[in-house]
Amino acid sequence: MYGDYAKKGSTREQLTDLVEECVRTHNEVILVELIFQLEQDYIDLARLGTMDEYMSNWTHEDVLQYMTFNT
Repeated sequence: MYGDYAKKGSTREQLTDLVEECVRTHNEVILVELIFQLEQDYIDLARLGTMDEYMSNWTHEDVLQYMTFNT
């Protein structure tokens, strides 16, 4: 079900529909998996963008600052 959403950009309406469907059918685990994967993908990109200097306590602003001034 959520594979299509992960492969391409989605509209807010599509994401709203997905969330409502998951809640309606008690499939919250799908939302947890999507959020978990999004987090993992962000960490991977942050590590790549900071030449593996990224620390888990960094904010998004910290990542952007590092990428702007240290690369």
